[in-house]
Amino acid sequence: MQVLLTTRHAAAQAATDGQRQLQALVVTAPEHVRARFRGLSTRNMLAAAMQLRPAHYADQVHVFTAMTTLKAVARRVRALEDEAAAHEKAIRANVASWRPADSHRSRADRRRDRADRVVARRTLP
Repeated sequence: MQVLLTTRHAAAQAATDGQRQLQALVVTAPEHVRARFRGLSTRNMLAAAMQLRPAHYADQVHVFTAMTTLKAVARRVRALEDEAAAHEKAIRANVASWRPADSHRSRADRRRDRADRVVARRTLP
């Protein structure tokens, strides 16, 4: 379990670092590229970077390089997010296997039941 938790945390942290890197690259990109990302949220920047077509700008080396790099970073972030989600799914499956009777119940229901048990255990004066 600890391996899954550590790996999920590392993947999530790396994805966050990749998002910061993407934003920094947009800031330093040529104006033509920066204009495509102006006013976008980080999620929308990722989507826009994934759809870039750098080959159309092969004759403009700076634009081509910026677009190629932005697309590569966006792919890396998406892959890391997918990896973290897969680890999260495995963690949830492991936890559910420990207590299969509770896996279908909501967290609030389980918390309420625990509170009822604690109250029932108390002795009255």
